[in-house]
Amino acid sequence: MSLHVPANPVHTPELAGLDRTIGILFSGYTCSMVLYGFVFFQTYTYFNDYPNDPYPLRILVGLVATLDTASVGVLTDALHTYMIVQFPVFAQAVEVATLTFTADNGLAVSIIFLVQMFYAHRLVSLSGGYIVPAIVGILSMASFALGIVMTARMHTNPAFDAFAYSPMKAIIGTCQGLTALTSILIFISMAYFTARNPSVTAKVKPLFDRILTWLLVYGGAAAVVQLLYFAVFISLPARRDWMFFQTLARRLFAINLLTTLSYREAHRGKGAFDEQTIQRSIGSTNRATPTLGSLSFNKSHAVTSRGVVVDRTIDVDTSVDLTSKMAYRVDEDTSVSDKHGPDYMFTTSHN
Repeated sequence: MSLHVPANPVHTPELAGLDRTIGILFSGYTCSMVLYGFVFFQTYTYFNDYPNDPYPLRILVGLVATLDTASVGVLTDALHTYMIVQFPVFAQAVEVATLTFTADNGLAVSIIFLVQMFYAHRLVSLSGGYIVPAIVGILSMASFALGIVMTARMHTNPAFDAFAYSPMKAIIGTCQGLTALTSILIFISMAYFTARNPSVTAKVKPLFDRILTWLLVYGGAAAVVQLLYFAVFISLPARRDWMFFQTLARRLFAINLLTTLSYREAHRGKGAFDEQTIQRSIGSTNRATPTLGSLSFNKSHAVTSRGVVVDRTIDVDTSVDLTSKMAYRVDEDTSVSDKHGPDYMFTTSHN
């Protein structure tokens, strides 16, 4: 018995319906799984490179990675239901939200909320104030609350066609609109306050690195995808096109968080942002009071530009005529933990 497959299959209305439903969801799932590979790798890199980071940061990264992995699991089950369990029934293809699809939506809302709150805290350090971070935090909490409401109503009324009508359309539209607005505000604020920070602008980076910074550190990629999610849903709420961007958005937010943390300089397993590294160096330099006489090279437990910790004191006695000979008295208590060697700070004191 042989199975005859036509050379030119007929594109029936049922198959066209699958392409606009399962096809869109499958495309979004495939792209999101590629992004999940980056999330998994960056999570491993973070815990390997920054084992001594503050506990809140490590807990945040672990929680986001766990939620993202759970999202992959439940979304895979939802896709299996639509493509395998319901495949013979064309009319029901992606017509209702399964329990796992609903759970995935709740996980996505939680991941985005955690990442946006991280950026709100990050902006406190960059801006030196609380107005912009407070606005980001309030908008993020509002969108998170609406996202939970959206997930709850999706569970009680799982028909996707109901999303095209109020109150579901208003809830989803407002939720995704606030999320997009918060993401755009984060991107603009990160770019603006970073540009005003001399410790960051002094570091000249190649064009490719600057593009990656705009997209992944400032949150530009997530902001663009979230804005597309909002625009497509508002314009075509009865269709499933918004699912493609919905599956990508939470993954990009997770990548933004991990990339921001991975871009920091590492010192003894602990990361420091650019402005924190420069502030420490400036603080150490300000302790130097130049005078005439003997030279003193002193740096105690300070982070150098290469992340070196040095405990060293060198006193040079210049009381002897320099034209004839020099007598040196060197007292050293050295502790160097970097393969590049120590950096020194020069201070002078009168003998």
